[in-house]
Amino acid sequence: MIQNLNNFKLNQEIKNSLDNIRDLKNFIDNFFLQNDLKQFVDDTARLLDLNQNVVKLKSKKLLLQKFIYKENKFQKSFNFLKIIYQLVIFFGIYLKIILSKNHKETSKKNLILFNVDSIDDIEKFKKVLSAFEDSIIITKTKIDFNKISNHIQDSYLKKNLIINYNNDYLEISYKDKNEKYSIKTNIISEQNISLDRGSVKKKVSVLNYGLKLFFKSVFLKLNLLEIFNIILFSKIKNYSIFKRFKAKYSLQDRINYTCPIKNYLFKENGGTITGCVQTHLAEASISLFNDIDLFMTFGDEQYSKFFLTSLGSRIEKSIPVGSLRVESFLNKSSQDFNYDKNIDILVFGVNLYNWLYLNNESKENYYMFLNYVSMISENYKDLKIVFKHHPNNIEDNKEIEIMKNSNVIYLDKKINSYSLIKHSKLFLSYSSTMIIETSGITGRSYFIDPYNSNNVFFNENKNLDEIKLVKFSEIKEAVDSIIYEKDKPKKMLNNICLESKDVSDLIVKNLKELKK
Repeated sequence: MIQNLNNFKLNQEIKNSLDNIRDLKNFIDNFFLQNDLKQFVDDTARLLDLNQNVVKLKSKKLLLQKFIYKENKFQKSFNFLKIIYQLVIFFGIYLKIILSKNHKETSKKNLILFNVDSIDDIEKFKKVLSAFEDSIIITKTKIDFNKISNHIQDSYLKKNLIINYNNDYLEISYKDKNEKYSIKTNIISEQNISLDRGSVKKKVSVLNYGLKLFFKSVFLKLNLLEIFNIILFSKIKNYSIFKRFKAKYSLQDRINYTCPIKNYLFKENGGTITGCVQTHLAEASISLFNDIDLFMTFGDEQYSKFFLTSLGSRIEKSIPVGSLRVESFLNKSSQDFNYDKNIDILVFGVNLYNWLYLNNESKENYYMFLNYVSMISENYKDLKIVFKHHPNNIEDNKEIEIMKNSNVIYLDKKINSYSLIKHSKLFLSYSSTMIIETSGITGRSYFIDPYNSNNVFFNENKNLDEIKLVKFSEIKEAVDSIIYEKDKPKKMLNNICLESKDVSDLIVKNLKELKK
């Protein structure tokens, strides 16, 4: 019998939270060394004409997604009804394959943009898209261009973006500034791409294997059929995309959303380079088992790449480009874009994600950070201290309790965070990426790590030590120096973040040069 996933727990008493991530990574690595799992990987790769390492990496990522950090356990590994449900799913996928047709026409493009959740993502990549003669944008859901406000998340863009899409031409402009783009591109949702019958060649063998996995899942008390279904659908979906659309370059953001099967099939079908633009700090819990050729980072550093690869990710090369969001929002921004009130200290909130639940010290460290913010407001009552959460932040009762008697002002979380930068003097956060981005603009940005124990963010990202404060006295020194003594801003640190004036140009340049 195989290892029981239900027996695995992280040690909440351990001091270094990163050690727990490594323990989780090692457990998953060792789990797939078991004979039944090795056989599963080999058989799946052979039947679906995939590389074994690709299937293994995807399988590890899928198992990782079953770990519930907040509850410190894997989802229950055996549930007979769920295995029955996966058998129904398998028959549904198989029926789609049988009823599908072969794609005859292939459209050649220069660039494919993936991982598009909303119009915000298209707008962010507008300069990159306009640099290519022809492209295709693959959206996760269908976008109704007659009702674009339903597909825009950012408050500024919702108010000012003008977008039209007709006859494979995308026109982008703004109500508040003279900036226009005309982009030749196809925009199509994943759901609207018909499946290709040729995506699975060994159809009878796959049917027999699915039935075999059903019984094996029951016997092993592990839902291997669910993992296979996801891999199978990923194969037929991405094969169908690349059968219909061939391109030289594949691009996306958010490294934790990369897919080894998609990237493998892209290159098997004539693609040359897969690229990903950094949008988050290389935090440990989202750095496991990712896959990309070219990782384009905020700053000129290799720590992120080394960290990702140490946690089981495949990263071939890392090159700095800066922040795409800073370029999009702040370069050529209108006067109306910028928040019209002065702010002395702007504190960026963070979403309470998996990192908070890795050990007890992670919670203590984070909530001490909030106490520090409250203490700053008590020590500097004459300063305007503003707290800005991300738009998708979920209210935290413990934070409310800590801040209730402070002088900290909370802004509407829907306000565009980048609009606050111009008239703010000092930027602080526990772990928001905005500290990286504002560091490349002002050089007056700091992470706060009260117990020097935010290891999942900072232990391996050594370049960030230059903008990290630990003691409360260090925070006071920063406040006094920047606000009261009005010292000149710190020198821009390119190893933290480039100035972000030519981000799109660097993305295009690096994609094309790496191809050579």
